[in-house]
Amino acid sequence: MHQSLVKHMKPLKEMRVLQARDGFGTGVDDSQRSALLERIAVFNSAGEQCCQHLREQLQGGEAVADGPRREASSTRTGTRSRR
Repeated sequence: MHQSLVKHMKPLKEMRVLQARDGFGTGVDDSQRSALLERIAVFNSAGEQCCQHLREQLQGGEAVADGPRREASSTRTGTRSRR
């Protein structure tokens, strides 16, 4: 599962995420566990910010594509509006 999580991340980030996840093995005290959870929370937050940025880019791209798509559709139906 973690491979799909980091598939599109840069190698250094991938390594850090995997190290944090692997840190939950045996022999981890509460302080170490807390630090690992904090690191994972930071990675999660960065991932959410990246996803939001990509959503915004996608919305912009869809808005750009919508104009020609509407024009092509109205041209086929003969309802092209005059400007």
